[in-house]
Amino acid sequence: MAIIQRRYKKIFYYKLKKTPLNFLLDKNSIISYIDQNEPIFSNNNITFKISDKKDNQLIIKFSKENLDLKGWETIDSYGKKVNFEIFDIKTNEKIDKEKFKVPREEDL
Repeated sequence: MAIIQRRYKKIFYYKLKKTPLNFLLDKNSIISYIDQNEPIFSNNNITFKISDKKDNQLIIKFSKENLDLKGWETIDSYGKKVNFEIFDIKTNEKIDKEKFKVPREEDL
């Protein structure tokens, strides 16, 4: 996984296995977790709280209306809350491969 900070012209690389995104991308794991746990209903969200063996917590939010993934919350390595929100969801659209090209630091 790469996080690009254009402001500082830096790219940070992380092993996907060490991030909450790894769990979110594993369809079988997330479906299994949802099947075995009770959701929390609030406003327009369906929320699941997931804790691992190290007491790290991942909160996943889905839309009540159509069950789209709306985002997730976690705590970073500095103990700060990190909130990812997904807007303007489109499904089954063809996407140009150039949009997913990770730039090199010298290109920033």
